[in-house]
Amino acid sequence: MELLQKVIHMNKLKARTTIQLTFDDDFNVPDMKPDIMKIMKEQGNIVLSEVRAMNGKVMLKGSLSFQLLYLSENDTRPIHSINGEIPFEEVVHLDEAGVEDHIKVKWNREDFTVNLINSRKISAKAIVTFFITAEEMYDAEAVSGMETEENVCVKNRDLTMAKQVLSKKDTLRIKEEFPLPAGKPNIGEILYYNITTSNISTRLLEDKLEINGDVSLFVIYTGEDGKGLSFMEAQRQFQGNVEANNATEGMVPDVEMIVLRQDVQVKPDVDGEERIFDMEAVLNLELRIYENEQVTLLEDAYAVDRELVPVKGEACYESMLMKNNSSMRVQDRIEIPSGTGKVLELCHASGEVQLDEQQIVENGIHVEGVVELQLLYLTDDDFAPVSAVKGMIPFQHTIEVRGISPESVFEVRPSLEQLSAVMANGNEAEAKVVISLDTIVFDKIREPVITGMKEEEIPASYYESLPGMIGYIVKNGDSLWSIAKKFHIQVNRLLEMNEKSSEDVKEGEKILIVKQVPAYL
Repeated sequence: MELLQKVIHMNKLKARTTIQLTFDDDFNVPDMKPDIMKIMKEQGNIVLSEVRAMNGKVMLKGSLSFQLLYLSENDTRPIHSINGEIPFEEVVHLDEAGVEDHIKVKWNREDFTVNLINSRKISAKAIVTFFITAEEMYDAEAVSGMETEENVCVKNRDLTMAKQVLSKKDTLRIKEEFPLPAGKPNIGEILYYNITTSNISTRLLEDKLEINGDVSLFVIYTGEDGKGLSFMEAQRQFQGNVEANNATEGMVPDVEMIVLRQDVQVKPDVDGEERIFDMEAVLNLELRIYENEQVTLLEDAYAVDRELVPVKGEACYESMLMKNNSSMRVQDRIEIPSGTGKVLELCHASGEVQLDEQQIVENGIHVEGVVELQLLYLTDDDFAPVSAVKGMIPFQHTIEVRGISPESVFEVRPSLEQLSAVMANGNEAEAKVVISLDTIVFDKIREPVITGMKEEEIPASYYESLPGMIGYIVKNGDSLWSIAKKFHIQVNRLLEMNEKSSEDVKEGEKILIVKQVPAYL
């Protein structure tokens, strides 16, 4: 008698930890830059250059890069910018991590500020929380059946499991050219730029993942004479493909994208004039592909001519409960501080979504957080023609997930799908935001499984003690299978004896049983 084994490739969380790092450093204004009178806008981003798993540890290496827009005085051009970075290298203890494990790192920038020490020196500070997990691929085994024998009856059951087809890291390079619209002056110097992606969608094809979305570029620049300020904002659709071996259209992709680096350069047009912004952004991809697979497991077995004793164990599997991308809308008014001059035009709105709370509730996941906004606007003040204001819009939302339980495992990745701002009146701007919540949920299934089978002889005295014919009255909890197993008779023989067309029985029903004696007795 041979048991048939089923092997399923799965992903298992081995360990997780959280660490908070504080970044704090001072920077001198470069000699070629004028003094700082006022800081108008800053943005910071974590760039991870290396993540390495070690035995019991994880090494993180990267930098906090920032871009600063500031106002100077006594200068022919009042707006200038500074770029800088704070490098870091941190070894994090993660006792159960191994060299071959897949390490996943997420972070939440809880605070980032740039303060003016004096006109030639700034202080950059940030608090960043890193969430680190170590995962390993493993093969889950279960007995899926038995090689059938004439005197052996087998009962199977079907189970849906999330099979991981692929797990890989990759990059996607986005290159686009943004020519200046007619009427805009030629480009002298780029003072500030911001690249964002939105409306990302993915589609699995044969052995590849297709990624579609929008990329937006906002630039503040000077004219060719180094004077005057101009800005441009434009959007392009992009498409890219990533290799995904063994992928097919029916599978489910789970993709996390983080901007690894971005750059904007100036290039001439066909007439040789500096009128094209050459943009490049590199996205870091964490790609996983799942397939819900119907697996047949051996639930029970018995023999007519001997006793079969199943050897049981417990196995833990995952089943994909949900994968979708839901959206929600929020809006609020942001007050423009007094003393910055009359607002002539809102020229750019940027923001980030921060999740503060994530909790499983009945049939859903409740999330709470804030959208951190920065609005850049033009004023009528010749000495401070550009200014900025920060604001926050709180939100809460319940993502519908039917059948979710406290043991379910989930991940919610928020992003800005749309962001717009208009002046509501002279001192308030109205911001409207569409938040995308990319969610994947797995159900944890703990199942008793048969891992082996022992065989024992049935003594002849057992059959001698049974009457030739038995009238059995069905009890609560009985099934035709359990009755047949108890008396070592095939289920199909019971069906024939009782002229039944199905195995359904009900309490109090009378079942006729004719003793079945093995041939060797």
